[in-house]
Amino acid sequence: MVQRDSKGRKIPVPKTPGLQVAIDVFDTAYRSEYSSKPTWSAAACASLKRLVTLHGHVEVIARIERLFQGALDWPHPPYTVGVLVAHFDRLVVAAREPAREPAKPRRGLSASEIASGKWRE
Repeated sequence: MVQRDSKGRKIPVPKTPGLQVAIDVFDTAYRSEYSSKPTWSAAACASLKRLVTLHGHVEVIARIERLFQGALDWPHPPYTVGVLVAHFDRLVVAAREPAREPAKPRRGLSASEIASGKWRE
């Protein structure tokens, strides 16, 4: 798929493995979510290229999917390439660990009691 800027000019996309796949996934997700095509610019393609180069296209695609699935409470839609880039690290959705009991206070215990683990009792 050839990307064009707002004036209809072709945006050259350098050969980076997986870049075109990431662009197509973002474009498809945007179109299906908003029934409109996104505004592509050379800067948007360069931002995706940087992410794909640093993290690989599989990770970028996974985070694009999380973005459009509503993994973030903020910012609100519409989601653009700029939002993806700005919040890329927030889109790491880790499995939640079970809640731990709060730590008991250590005040009033001696150093030897703390070292022996008595504060955990």
